[in-house]
Amino acid sequence: MGLPAFFINLRFPDQQFDAEAGTHYNYFRDYEPASGRYIQSDPIRMRGGIASFSYGYSEPLFDRDIYETVPKICVSRSRHPKSADHVERAQSAGQPKEVTIARPGAPDNRRESLAGIDTLSGYNRDEYPPAMFAEGGAGASVEYVLAANNRGSGSCLGHQCRGLPDDMKVLIEIVD
Repeated sequence: MGLPAFFINLRFPDQQFDAEAGTHYNYFRDYEPASGRYIQSDPIRMRGGIASFSYGYSEPLFDRDIYETVPKICVSRSRHPKSADHVERAQSAGQPKEVTIARPGAPDNRRESLAGIDTLSGYNRDEYPPAMFAEGGAGASVEYVLAANNRGSGSCLGHQCRGLPDDMKVLIEIVD
């Protein structure tokens, strides 16, 4: 007696096969493997690139379409300029833009990232990636930021992650 048949609906990263439609569901739109492109145009329009129907910058085996499946968490430059500058510098230096929510690890990450860095009156030690993300901790970029600016941006990030589960990936982006 053989094993029962079963189907694995996973396709390219972050896609699931939709047998009824014959397409691969990718959160905001459907991918059609026969044509190698999406059926709908990119919902973020030109920010996703000029080829608004392509998948993974037209390199589906080597790149994933993170803008389709990963929620954006925004840091406002107009409201939190010093924190936004720090995030931008850290990302430019190689720190990840895509991070994984991991709230239980935050105390240990914070301890690791701030170890050996003295406090400075009126300032907070701003960490990027923040401690609430798995990528935070040892090796995080740390800069002194005015306390009100740092706490405001941290509260804003936390609020945007409210309701999102641990282990979910998000994309941290600077806006305005």
